[in-house]
Amino acid sequence: MTRGVSAQVALVALAICAGVFAGAGPAAAEEGEVKPIDLVVAVDESGSLSPDDVAQEKAAAATIALGELSAQSRVIVFGFASKGAKPAVESPPCVLEPGAGAAGREAMSQCIQQNINRRNSGEGDDTDFVSALNQGISDLGTGDRPKVLFLLTDGRLDVRGDTSYGPDENAQQQHAEDLLKRQVLPKAKERGIQVWPLGFGGDIDQGMLEYFAANGGRAQCDGREVTPKATVVRDTGGARLLQSMQEAFASARCGGSSFAPPVSIDGGGEVTLKVAIPAVATDGTITVYKADPNVTVTFTDPDGHKAPSSGEVDGSKFELAGNSGTVEALRIRNPKPGDWTVKVVAPAGLSKQLVTASALWQGVLRSVFFLDPPSPAPGQTFTVVMRPHTRSIEITDPKVLAGLSFSARLTGAGADTSVALLDDGKGPDAKANDALYSASFQLPANASGSYTVRGVATGTGVAADEHSLTFEPGRPQVISAQIEFDRGPVDAGTTRSGVVRVKNDDTAPHEVRLLVKGPSASDSVSVSPATAMAAPGDSTFTFSLAFASDARGPSGGSLQLIDAASGDVVTNTPLGVTIEEPPGFVETYFWWLVVAAVLLAGAVVTGVALLVARVRAQDVRGLQFTLYRNGTAQRPVLAPEAEHRSNRFDFNIPVSLDGRNEATLQAADPGEGRYVARRAGRDGVVLEHPGGGEPLKIVTNGQQVELPHLPDYSIGVQDNGRIPKQRDDDPIDPIPVTARSADLNL
Repeated sequence: MTRGVSAQVALVALAICAGVFAGAGPAAAEEGEVKPIDLVVAVDESGSLSPDDVAQEKAAAATIALGELSAQSRVIVFGFASKGAKPAVESPPCVLEPGAGAAGREAMSQCIQQNINRRNSGEGDDTDFVSALNQGISDLGTGDRPKVLFLLTDGRLDVRGDTSYGPDENAQQQHAEDLLKRQVLPKAKERGIQVWPLGFGGDIDQGMLEYFAANGGRAQCDGREVTPKATVVRDTGGARLLQSMQEAFASARCGGSSFAPPVSIDGGGEVTLKVAIPAVATDGTITVYKADPNVTVTFTDPDGHKAPSSGEVDGSKFELAGNSGTVEALRIRNPKPGDWTVKVVAPAGLSKQLVTASALWQGVLRSVFFLDPPSPAPGQTFTVVMRPHTRSIEITDPKVLAGLSFSARLTGAGADTSVALLDDGKGPDAKANDALYSASFQLPANASGSYTVRGVATGTGVAADEHSLTFEPGRPQVISAQIEFDRGPVDAGTTRSGVVRVKNDDTAPHEVRLLVKGPSASDSVSVSPATAMAAPGDSTFTFSLAFASDARGPSGGSLQLIDAASGDVVTNTPLGVTIEEPPGFVETYFWWLVVAAVLLAGAVVTGVALLVARVRAQDVRGLQFTLYRNGTAQRPVLAPEAEHRSNRFDFNIPVSLDGRNEATLQAADPGEGRYVARRAGRDGVVLEHPGGGEPLKIVTNGQQVELPHLPDYSIGVQDNGRIPKQRDDDPIDPIPVTARSADLNL
């Protein structure tokens, strides 16, 4: 990319900004990490729900608890109903403390399965939302972390008989409703606690659920306020509830999600599901609803590698939990982008049921942030440029960024302007679709004091990567410049030339310096010469970029030109070069090989024709071997693989160890101690045997030959016809080299 003198890109700072989820107040998070939250799941155990409804609630609670993206989040799950032989809220709750790891997540799964159960009459099987919400609000506390409360229920308030709400049933119901409206939900809203109701059962109070959702706190996602909503789950099969849960949780968590449609699985069968994780995702969880704890699940990444249950592989970190329950979740840090495969295998005897999978993800973007010039003068127009990247890669493919938006805001004395940063090749953006997003601002003519430029990247499932840069208007520079070089892909270990066009408005020459700056760029790219003299007026000089032999991927960073006398950054330009694997021998000498192939073509055709004729004469395909005991044919009957040519067929005749001394034919790979059969002319076969000595000669289609060292046994060969012989004018097939034909004696 080339930028003009009035729109040079100067690197001022590299912003590594984290922030995934904004709640009621600021929340501290390690830079570049998914921001942790405090999460409570309250599960209705009342008698108005059926056992199947409560089982679905348990699966939903596990989906939410195990699907949480940050290992530093605090998760609490408890059951509730009404006051009776038990308190309205079950104690103790299931708790996942920050940093608990895989063991803690597995313990959470088991706790939900064991401790959340439908209550019977006498245990307190009505529904007390006041106690449940008050407990959740208390558990979430008053800290500055985002706070989310999931309420799993049919929405039917019922506290009749609980005298703590009044002397008679009508007063009890009314008093509980008043408390919800005047005290409980206002307290949740004041503390920024989001209430996300999930409705279960056949008699759901939709109005009550919607009231809960509308009167709690709000989520702040991508610079917009998100109001929680009520989700009704109607799914007798169980598997579709996962999608409902993940959609609600993704909304609450400001994340993205993808789903595999539910499929049926029978006992002893297996199914394959696929879920997508995009390149912008830095953290993800793949959750599987498997209906039965005995169902096994295998996760495979987009490159075909099986994911471990724990540990780190190729820069991705894995943590599995829930394999002992009906919901299994694999949390992945730095997941490989693309389609992940989930294989589900059911044990024999399992009744037919539905299974499904989903992926929940978030992207913690970081940004390279540029100003040009770094300290614009009063009244001067300057350019802002952003390029996003994740923890591990710089994003150079604009398709990956589809759906995201970028903006910048300038504030200071006499200025408060916001503009969209675009990658359309117009105005200050020099090249379309290069994943560099640009816009221009103009400082006031009387600019003074400090000015701030704030850049923001937003999008569904992606953190609001926000970076602010403060500067003071500077003096006009006497040196301006433009750096030009090809940004196409380059092979590692090679060089690329470029040119710098300089304008020096001073009367004396200035020494200028070229520097490579930015993340990892100095390790992979070097520039020479490092210095040059810029004479008064217009001048140019060339330079060379050298790319390290072990470097791969986007180079990142920028190439910077500095006025040596003042130390001012004159201009810079993003490197943005993708370093590729150098070509191999064939690619390097391709045309030499083509010429050699043409010269040898005649000899090759003749040689191949002779070779094919010989191989066809020796091809053992079409032969069929039968073992006889005292003249009686035994099973199985063996034949060479029909897909591959070979001049030999190897097999064993092992004797069973069950006392009956029965021998069977068994195919084997070439090696020592094998029977080896080869064709011997048109109607014969030669059989080498493990005992050594003279090979056996067998006439095909009828003859049986006794086997040495195996009394009572003989072997016969049936020839069912060779591969049809080609006519002289037929094209010649390539001869595959396989494990069974690698030792052809040609």
